[in-house]
Formats: sequence, structure tokens, C-alpha cells
Amino acid sequence: MSANRDALVPKPLLLVAIHGSLDHYASGPKEILEYGRHFSIHIICSNSRAPAYDWPPGITVERVGLHLPYGRRPPWVSAAGWLDYLVFLKTLDNRIARLKPSVVYSYDSPAFVAASLIRRYRDFRLVYHCYDQWEPQRQSRFSLRRQLDLRAFREGPRASLVIYPEPARADYYMQRSGDRRPPTILPNYPKLDLVPPIEDFDALIERRFARRELLYTGSIDSTVALPETVAALAGMRGRLRIFGSAKVEPRRQLEELAERLALTDRVSFCNWLPHHEMIAASMDATIGLSLHKPVSLNLTEMVSASNKLWEYAARGIPAVVPDTPNFRSKLSGEEWVAFADLNDPESIARAVRWFLDDRDRYVRASRAARLAFEQRYNFERVAPSVIEQLLLLAHPASSSRKFVSGGGPAGTPGPAQA
Repeated sequence: MSANRDALVPKPLLLVAIHGSLDHYASGPKEILEYGRHFSIHIICSNSRAPAYDWPPGITVERVGLHLPYGRRPPWVSAAGWLDYLVFLKTLDNRIARLKPSVVYSYDSPAFVAASLIRRYRDFRLVYHCYDQWEPQRQSRFSLRRQLDLRAFREGPRASLVIYPEPARADYYMQRSGDRRPPTILPNYPKLDLVPPIEDFDALIERRFARRELLYTGSIDSTVALPETVAALAGMRGRLRIFGSAKVEPRRQLEELAERLALTDRVSFCNWLPHHEMIAASMDATIGLSLHKPVSLNLTEMVSASNKLWEYAARGIPAVVPDTPNFRSKLSGEEWVAFADLNDPESIARAVRWFLDDRDRYVRASRAARLAFEQRYNFERVAPSVIEQLLLLAHPASSSRKFVSGGGPAGTPGPAQA
């Protein structure tokens, strides 16, 4: 009888706001679909990028504002960004007034600031989930994003809940905002069903070892050590396959470098694919590469936020990662990881050879990667306590009620061990 009664109780409404596109966040759909088990979901996002994810019928998605080009923009487009933001703000205000959500869940600083302004005259609980922590000092003084990031620091202490994917970024937020509450840490780990149990995994490992293919998935720009990796490839057997969106100039430079080194038949580019297609198309890769150089806060403090790294683990693919304190602090002693100086092609080559010069070591590393994903680095382990907090915000009178079972300590408030 109790179960039937609970089934008749409508789910609380979670209004999700992002002044971007959740379709292009690997972690966004995963999190929202999980939240949708406990909440009704209404998403308001910008219209800057074409839809790239098939949201289920029960989730409402509104794409609002101007269709502005993504990435670096000419001055006139940047000016239009202010108008676009006002349209977003007005739409968000209208939907909050009409829908009366239990919780507003903002996925970036522009959405959080917009919701904070509305909250001055409307009552709702507000979550600030900051994926990427932009640094105002690195932005143009007159840019809209800089003003919104600065305002987000001022408004942060008044948020009902603050979430970051990486503890060091959360520390930066606390220093800049003066918020004494340690944010909740929700790492960007994949769900277990991203790569279900792999049939005949041992045979796949053998095929991968024979294939000797390096895999990079992600953006292609000057912060990524792809030129150094191409140079490293010149002294090894094997090939390099690149999945991701590329800016014109970095890709042209990579193609020219591969041509100079006579590697054009060993370096291949695959354009952007929907996430599940990219995972399926890269299952036979030998070694995964995490190649972002530590040139900013996001790229220096990114190990828990690097969804690509954990997706390599989900596929049971050993990985080469930056030899930085952030990556060392979490991954030292992991059998499936090798560290490299991303400015040194020979260091990258040594890390790759560490796996490929010893078949038994490669087999152990592959199994260790998959096991690490199954036991520690998955979304199901860290999500329940975050969902618990969201439900307590939606039902403040039920603070003693246990809504969600399971989950480890990584999602609990404070500088949790993720």
C-alpha cells in the first residue's frame, strides 16, 4: 500500500538552467537522466549549438536566445551576447514564475547568476554546479563572461548547494567567494552502462595489443600535446587516432607535421560523433591519451573532472596522463596509468612503450583499468549522496528521511575523497 501511495505522489520539479548546451557535456545527460528518476525535469539552455542528444520524451528542453557561433567570436557577436543573455534571463524568470520548481539547478556561472538575480524576488532553492571554473583574470575586462564569473563568486555563498567535479577547483571557488562551506564533489565518472561487461575481454586485449593504436578523444587546440605525440610516434611502431572537434589552424599544423615526418598513413582524424558512437568506434584502441597541458586552473586541476580519462578506464584501455601533482595525487600506484611530461615527445614515447614493450604488463593494466571503473570510478558510486541532498532541498520538512540508498563518500559535502 505504501509503495502504491508513493507512486501517486508527483515528483518534485527540477528546473535545469545552463547558458550553453547540455547536449555537448558528456556528463550532463548522464546526470540529468539519473536525476529524472526522482524529479520531473525541465531544461532551459541556450540556442548557440545544434541539438546533439535525443532527450527522452519525459524531459522538456527549451532552447532559447540567439543562434550565435560557438567558440571565439568577432566583436559584433560578443556584443550580441549581452542581448542573448537578457533573453535567457527573461525566459528563466518567466519559467520559474510559471512552473514554480522545487529546485533550480544551474550548470554554469551565467545560469547561476541569472537565477540568483531572480531569487531576490522569488523563493526557490538554488544549486550551483560549476563544471569549468573560469578565471576572471584570464578574460577580457569588458567581456560578459568575466562579469558573470565575478558575480558568481559574490552570489555563491547564498546558493543552497554548490557542486564541483574536482576538489582543487572547489578550493579556488572558496578562496575567491569567501564561502566557508566546502562544495560537494561530484567527479565526472561514467555510468556503468556506458560500457557494459565486455564479452571475451581477454581476446579483445590481445587484439588491442597487436593493433598498437594510440587514442585521443577531445578538443584539438594549442593546449593539447598532440604535436608532441605525433613527434613521439615517429620513433615507435603503431598509429594515432584522434576523435574530436578541431579548430582549423591546430588541425592544419598537425597534418603538416605528420606530412613532414612521413606519418600521414599513421595519423587519422575522426570528426565529432555522438558520444555513444564515439565509444563504440574506439573500443579497439590500445592506449588512451590524456593530453591537456596544465596551462590554466581547469587544465591543471582536472583529474576528477576529466571524463575522457575515466571513459578509457570503462573500456579497459590503459592511459598515459600528464605528470603533474594533480594527476599524481589520485593515480599514483594505479597499474593502468603511466605518467608523461607532455612537453617532451620522448617522455610520451617512454610512457607508451612502458605498456607496449611487455605484453603481460599490458594485459594486467587493461584488466586493472576495467576493474577500477567497475569498483571505484563510476557514477553510481558517487551520485546517491548528491541526489539525497537534492531531494532534501525539495523536501526540507523531511530532513530525516532517507531517499536514496547506496553510494560512496565521494559525493558527500566537503572535501570528499573522490
